[in-house]
Amino acid sequence: MTEKNFVMNIIDWLHNHKIFINDIKFGDDFGYDIENNTVIIGLNRYPEIEHWFQRYVERRTQWENVPIQILQFFHELGHSQTITNFSNVELVAYDIAKKNLREEANNELTIEYMNKYMGMPDEHAANHWMERYMNIHYEDFEEFIEYFVINWNEFMLGE
Repeated sequence: MTEKNFVMNIIDWLHNHKIFINDIKFGDDFGYDIENNTVIIGLNRYPEIEHWFQRYVERRTQWENVPIQILQFFHELGHSQTITNFSNVELVAYDIAKKNLREEANNELTIEYMNKYMGMPDEHAANHWMERYMNIHYEDFEEFIEYFVINWNEFMLGE
């Protein structure tokens, strides 16, 4: 499967479930591009942080052992769904605060850094949206996990 087909399949699934983003791109780290309404799938791995995030989600939902890429992807979708809750001034202030946090942590992704980072209002809102979606739309989320994994494997294996 080509990257284009992977992206189209996932976006189609999302649109069919009334979650609207314009695009999915690949980069070093997961993220959300506000200006282009694009989720960025991160290809770098951070085992300690990924483990922390999985436990963070498991404590707040009924879900266990969800692939980390799906949790991270849904967190970024949460930004797309909650971004309008914040003014541009607030978003700029949060970005500055997050940059300062990263500098204080010497650009190291530590558990302490992640606890502070996830406490930022926009990050908290994205997580809250993700958690609610996972719990309220249980069957849809279960379907998405299977759909994403199948498409991801076909894409990564180049089938």
